[in-house]
Amino acid sequence: MRAALRHVAPADAGAVLEPVLAVYAAAFAADGWQLEPGAIDAARSRIPIHLARPGASLVVAEADGALVGFAYGHRGERGQWWTDRMLAAAPALEPLLGGHFEVVELAVAPDAWGEGIGAALLEAVLAERPEPHALCTTRAGTRAMGMYVRRGWSVVAEPPGGQPVLHLPLAPRP
Repeated sequence: MRAALRHVAPADAGAVLEPVLAVYAAAFAADGWQLEPGAIDAARSRIPIHLARPGASLVVAEADGALVGFAYGHRGERGQWWTDRMLAAAPALEPLLGGHFEVVELAVAPDAWGEGIGAALLEAVLAERPEPHALCTTRAGTRAMGMYVRRGWSVVAEPPGGQPVLHLPLAPRP
């Protein structure tokens, strides 16, 4: 499957929100996640909030006229839910938190797995970032974890009862 990547301006994200949510639901269910009731509605509310933050970036992958994957993130700062939660769960992360790029979500439709779309989306959402490093969480043992590790990410914390925190230094920018 040949997919084309497209950056979507945060202000235009509403036009792709429902296809993004469909890929999100299908990908996470197929990878063994138990989406709780209301998870899609919560994501529907959360994504526009994230995309309104400074440094937000959304990239979608499309093939044969359909959205088959997406990745998005924003600059993470103290005072934001995820950053503060990670600081409380793993205080050793303190030097990395604040001013980082947070990869919030990355998902590929299951029928497009194995085509390199996830890696391409990750590279595109991280391209030309001014932040010194990127962080994210994902569940151990998933396809996503393997993709991140193959792309140079490393586990920097494993909060009790939480998902591993992954880190990638980003190339210094002039």
